[in-house]
Amino acid sequence: SPNNSADRLTINPVRNAEAMITGSTFTISSNDVRLEGLSFNPGAFKSQVTLVNTGVNNFTFKRNYSKITSGQLLVLFGTATPAGQTPAFGNYLIEDNRFESQATALGSSYIGVSNINGITVNNNSFVVSASSPLRLVSNSIASGIIVNYIYSNNISYASRNEWFSSSNDIRTLSIENNISLHGQRSLIIQIFSAVSSDIQIRNNYIENDFAELPPIQYSRS
Repeated sequence: SPNNSADRLTINPVRNAEAMITGSTFTISSNDVRLEGLSFNPGAFKSQVTLVNTGVNNFTFKRNYSKITSGQLLVLFGTATPAGQTPAFGNYLIEDNRFESQATALGSSYIGVSNINGITVNNNSFVVSASSPLRLVSNSIASGIIVNYIYSNNISYASRNEWFSSSNDIRTLSIENNISLHGQRSLIIQIFSAVSSDIQIRNNYIENDFAELPPIQYSRS
């Protein structure tokens, strides 16, 4: 793991050296791709990983150390899905990574998803440096349909939003056993759809440093 087991907000001091990939973006266009044990620094206004818009299944991103300065680090967008239908692509695992922000402006995010059927974001550390707090969104849900999203056992420090969605049809969502420290607007779930949803938010620990919005905000129209 890139994270210290004694304090997941700090880097693992005994992690072995890994391949370092800088100034580049991985474009995934085939199924069953796994990126594990790497160090990424794509640079300004570059994504680290993007999926082609023709659709990809079975993508794993695990035990990586990722830095972001601007833009969206992981762009996990499926194919456009008509209202009322289920996305055809998914089964993504984002697990045991260290996402570290060096962003100096608003509008950046670690993980962006849209039109996906099955994604698990588990046991990751989302860290914002003390010099640029409250600049980042840990998970951003773009317009589209989301089915079977599990966000669990993660820890974040000084994120603007821990989990943010807007203009979405979210069918099934579970947010549980997470720790959000010194955030601004931790969980914002906005759904613009007539399709019913199954959303479970439980056993999370949230500390907000500002009274701008409640720690958990839900709206539907």
